[in-house]
Amino acid sequence: MSDQAQFVFTPADLLRQRLESVLERGEGPYPLPPDARKLLQWLSYHRGASRAIQCAELAKYLKVSEREIKALAKCLVEDFDVPIGASRQKPYGYFLIETAQELEDAMENYIGEIRSLARRVRKLGGKHRIVELAGQLTLEPNNEEKESA
Repeated sequence: MSDQAQFVFTPADLLRQRLESVLERGEGPYPLPPDARKLLQWLSYHRGASRAIQCAELAKYLKVSEREIKALAKCLVEDFDVPIGASRQKPYGYFLIETAQELEDAMENYIGEIRSLARRVRKLGGKHRIVELAGQLTLEPNNEEKESA
């Protein structure tokens, strides 16, 4: 075995690094909006699903609507790569994802929504519409993918 130290990063270590890069170094595709910064600062005290904070509480603290909290969380996840989960069981609310299981649980919520929306499209437009849609599903490449292409 080598004398070199082996480094293993836990999800909590990766989360800490991501928070530093976004909050302290301002890394992201554009400057972090002030309300998104405030939300992220609040969420930094709510790490892990067991410490989730309800959307209504966040809205009260930030003095914005619940709809705005949802939009800010979406921005932080999609644009700034911050791992924010939303718990749909007690304790309800938003939290910063710290474990692989929390990540899986958070993704499963969205996968369930995708399935539900697909069933609705199938009912409204017929089976051929959902098959057609499934063949067209792609995500827009992020900046790194565009640059390497």
